Amino acid sequence: MTNPATTRRPRLRDLLPADRPLWGAFLGSNSAMCAELMSKAGFDWLCVDTQHAPSSGPEQLASMLRA
Repeated sequence: MTNPATTRRPRLRDLLPADRPLWGAFLGSNSAMCAELMSKAGFDWLCVDTQHAPSSGPEQLASMLRA
């Protein structure tokens, strides 16, 4: 049995040619924990909004992208 937490999801570019809608969300928080929770919520894509959301600097953004 595979562990869903460690199973790699398909890349967005591989999903685009598929004949189905893609669901995503904008992340307006500067929390790495929130980014990780959203990444596991089942969205096809996430957009990290760095223009309209509070930011703590490049280190925080890097940890959010790792999640």
